Amino acid sequence: MVKIPLVGQLIEEGARLINLLNKEGLTVSSAFWLFDEEDDNWALVIALPFVDEQGPLPAYQKLGTLMGRNGSWVLDLSFVSVWGPSEWRFKKLLDRARSAGQNSPGSVQGSLPPVVLEDSYIYRA
Repeated sequence: MVKIPLVGQLIEEGARLINLLNKEGLTVSSAFWLFDEEDDNWALVIALPFVDEQGPLPAYQKLGTLMGRNGSWVLDLSFVSVWGPSEWRFKKLLDRARSAGQNSPGSVQGSLPPVVLEDSYIYRA
């Protein structure tokens, strides 16, 4: 199966969304694009402490409102997954994103600039 490439415009819009969330006071713990083999598409995974506190539905509502009042987007909300950073499922996804670039271990540590791996693009881990 041929992977759909992650295009620069989606990467830029992911960064734009992360910046908007931070400006709104919704701290982003981690954020990365991860290729979902089941759906054969890319998903933007965002970990927000807000999700641990309020749940995913209010987080999606805030994302929709935020995107709606900040111009047009190529990024569709259906490609965004929000998780609480303490959720075990999120931790497994983060491990998967980190291990996607097995040829470059340690390339996602600290607050380095975004790094492209084989199956992921990590803004912040």
